[in-house]
Order: sequence, then structure tokens, then C-alpha cells
Amino acid sequence: MSVKRKQTSTKMKQDEFNPTQAVDSSRLKSHILSSGRLTEEEILRAEDYALTRKISMEESLLFLNLLDYTYLGQNLADIYEKFYHPLLAEAPPDPAKAMVPLKFAERWKIFPVTYNPEKNVLTLAAANPEDQDTLRQLQSAFPPSLTLAFTIASVSEIDKAIDVHYKNRPYAQAPELEVPSDFAILIADQEARDKLNLEEVTRTRKKILLLEPDLARASALKTILRGEGYLDVSWILSSEEVAKTLKEESSDLLLVNSRAFQPQGSWLRNIPKEVKLPQISYYNLTPFLLG
Repeated sequence: MSVKRKQTSTKMKQDEFNPTQAVDSSRLKSHILSSGRLTEEEILRAEDYALTRKISMEESLLFLNLLDYTYLGQNLADIYEKFYHPLLAEAPPDPAKAMVPLKFAERWKIFPVTYNPEKNVLTLAAANPEDQDTLRQLQSAFPPSLTLAFTIASVSEIDKAIDVHYKNRPYAQAPELEVPSDFAILIADQEARDKLNLEEVTRTRKKILLLEPDLARASALKTILRGEGYLDVSWILSSEEVAKTLKEESSDLLLVNSRAFQPQGSWLRNIPKEVKLPQISYYNLTPFLLG
């Protein structure tokens, strides 16, 4: 039995969102430059990195720590004159999430924000308001009696929110550095390695909690530690996160930036006494890298 779709119940304005396409990089670049947040040199750096890595402009800005999800979302809100709703801090309400299967969220790059059962209105976060073809697909995917409303967020934030709130993956704010597949420091040939008496890295299950306020330094340190066999390294950027993190999961070592957090400093006194601190080791990055 076929049911005639009520076109009026899902009617949307022609300026509604395109959930799949990222914002036009030229519009984003122009808006960021006019805001004064970044310089032309920083924008050129991000564009060069995007071309090198074959990623979008917004992904490049995020990876280089030039912008964060919130500022990027606010810029998109200004460009499209729509409301930005952060997606990572809190899980979506269960009724809203239940209406958006994972395959819908991944296919159209949408994320549930709220659901009003009285008015039967589902609010979704999406990235771009200009692809009417995708909008028509969304209209066909959801029940005809349901009204769709939209907020805006970057594709990168939507992808991360799907990972965190649908797939239960931890939210790591610092991106992992990727070493190119053709890059090598040690000689691959085993015979040459034996002649040089190079030892294989011994992997360990020792858990390290890294307290480092700078994203770039944290990424570099995690890469170095991983190369030395420490595979379980969690990163936090503030002393306020120490207690919360240790309450959730213990660590074997708290590795601390000695310039940002002085030994026996006030940051330690702010940690509740009931929190069991692991061994604390302070580092200065320059000798750490040289050593």
C-alpha cells in the first residue's frame, strides 16, 4: 500500500542546509581574514597544508591549531546567518539521537541536536545550506509528517561528534601526527641494522598522562613517546582536568610541562586529596628533544 507524501509537512525554505558539502573555502578564508583572527600568512600556510595533505581548508585550520571547532562553527554561522550549536561537549538527547540512525548521520553528515515531540520537529546540525539535492534526499529519508529544522556546524565537528557520541570513541583534542609511509630514520635492512647494533623498541603497557597546554607540543611528545614504545598516552591541557581524568582512569606516570606547571606549584594544591596521584615527572621541552 502506497502512502502519498504530504509535501507541505516537510516543506523547507530554498536556503536550507546542505549536510554533505563543506563550506566554500574562499568564503571561509575571506570571512576569517576580515575578522582579523588570522593573518594572510597563516591562511596561506593552511592552504598549503590542505593541498599537501589533500584535505579541506577547515580540516587544515583545525589540524594546525589555527582555529578550534567552536570558532569555526561561529564563522559558519556568520557566513550563513544561522545558529551554531556545539556538538562535542554534551551528548544529544536520546529522543533526537534515536531518530537519526548512524548510517543517516554518516551518509549526509548530519547530527541530531533536539527533538520536540509536541510539534514533531527534529533539529539537525549540518554544514552547508546550498545543496538542494541532498536536502531532497533528507526529506525522503524521514517520515513525511516530521518537520526538519537546522543549526550549523563544520563537517569536521560533525564527523568528530559522530565518533564520540555514536561510536563511543574518546574525544582527543590533539590530533595525532602521521609519519609519511616513505619516511624512515632507521635502516629497514635487518643485516645493516645488526651491524649497527640497533635494538628494537620495547613496547610497554605503562600508562602516561601528559599535562601539556600546547597542542603542537603535545602532538610532538605523543609521537616521540609512541616511538619509544609508550603506546598508552593520554593528553590533557589544564590542571583542572587532572583530577577528573585520574578519577576515571588511573595512570602510571603524570608527565608535566615544567615551565607551565611549576614543581610544588599552586596547581598541585588545587587537586583534591582523595585523588591518588601517580608518579610525577617534569620535563623541559628543549633538552627533552635534544636528549
